[in-house]
Amino acid sequence: MAEKHIAKKVDKKPRRAKYFAQWGPKGFLTTPDKIVPFWGLKTTHEIKKAYLDKSEKEPKNVVQRNALKVTFNTRYLKASGTDPKDQMHQWYDLLGAKHPMYICGQQFGSPLLQLEDVKWSNFIYAPDGEIIGVDAEIHLIEWYEGIEIDQGWFNPEPENQGGVSGDLFNSGASNEIIIWNFCRAHGYSAAATAGIMGNMWQESRLKPDTNEIGGFGGYGLCQWTNTGSGDAARKTKLINWCKTNGYDYRTLEGQLNFMLWEHKNTPYYWNNLGENYKKLTDVWTATDRWLTYYEGCTVRTAVVNWPGRLEHAKIYYGKYSKYNQVPLPGQSGGVGTSGVATGKFGWMFAGGKGVLTQPLGPAYGGTSQYDYDHLGIDVSTGTGTIGSPVIAVDGGVVVITGGEDWSYGNSVVIDHKNGYFSRYAHLYRIDVKRGQTVKKGQQIGIEGVTGNITGLHVHFELRYGSANGQVLNPEKHLNRWG
Repeated sequence: MAEKHIAKKVDKKPRRAKYFAQWGPKGFLTTPDKIVPFWGLKTTHEIKKAYLDKSEKEPKNVVQRNALKVTFNTRYLKASGTDPKDQMHQWYDLLGAKHPMYICGQQFGSPLLQLEDVKWSNFIYAPDGEIIGVDAEIHLIEWYEGIEIDQGWFNPEPENQGGVSGDLFNSGASNEIIIWNFCRAHGYSAAATAGIMGNMWQESRLKPDTNEIGGFGGYGLCQWTNTGSGDAARKTKLINWCKTNGYDYRTLEGQLNFMLWEHKNTPYYWNNLGENYKKLTDVWTATDRWLTYYEGCTVRTAVVNWPGRLEHAKIYYGKYSKYNQVPLPGQSGGVGTSGVATGKFGWMFAGGKGVLTQPLGPAYGGTSQYDYDHLGIDVSTGTGTIGSPVIAVDGGVVVITGGEDWSYGNSVVIDHKNGYFSRYAHLYRIDVKRGQTVKKGQQIGIEGVTGNITGLHVHFELRYGSANGQVLNPEKHLNRWG
């Protein structure tokens, strides 16, 4: 009798894919038919041990060399099981995050790599405007505690908590310049500001006292609309907030300050935009993110006019990205009618007052002429804890106002819009705000003893190129009686 062969049912469990590469919560595979491909790995300089660093130890002399940067590419496709839009938002939320990276299960590069930026390209759209495919280029940079500021890591500028009023809104400048200067003065990057303005162009053509076309009830720069109660009653909130805070809700001044407040104080906007939005460097990303969350629009249909929003965001970025503050009418060198840089520096105390107590150069026993232990000069008008009024050595725009920094204490930095920057440190009190224009000889604070200091004086620095640029000797540039 022939033996019977009975086929046995075999349960085949799906094999769990192992990631070829992993950075923090993000994993990547290797081939195009996989869900999340990985390709194009590049580094700025060779990593020891054939690009695999298993030491988990900090390299020596990290401050004396350039930071390692790592880039690679990936792709998200709806057809492969990933939602490109959702993945984009996940990456937005990870900006500035620090995680180790592994390739084939082995640590790659430095112990921690920080997400510096993500560049998006090759968008694929469905007929209804939904994003169904996108390529991403991921930018990571090595990170070590204590040197991220020295090497230019992801480090936001200090936020100005107050509103911008006064000269800006009465300057006679165009609405687009006023909006640009306002947003930049409050810490929004050039790309983030352009993204906001591109959306405003579609909503209102940058005109504050504008009702929504079609009678849907929207009003103002961002077409705030009442779609419900509480946070959804945005038009009512605009009006009431402006009245409570002393603004006219029909003006740029009122609406821009409300937008700033609403962004930070409405949980939905802050949770989805937050500080990360203000740091964006890509105009497409900034325009899309503001439309999705602040304007509350998740589709890209014809009536939304996504191409128009993006086109105008790029126009504004192209026109103004080189400026932190665009020159206002009548201003010279981008400083202002009340803050024109004369090109001739005066002194930080009226009437040439003050005694030089510490020059620029080697300090604490240093010997090298390039060893700038002391990056400026110290000038004192007396003793005690409260000294004389400190004045601007030339006209300009206040770009930094810092309080109780360990080293500088209360300090002010002025951009003179001609390549020069001046810093006034150890102040007892600061009398100006970030974004404010100041004229030569205007009081900006009071001499004090805040920060790392041994006696009453002002520490004064003069830089060229940026606030932390080339160190100049103030004694060669300042004029006590000029």
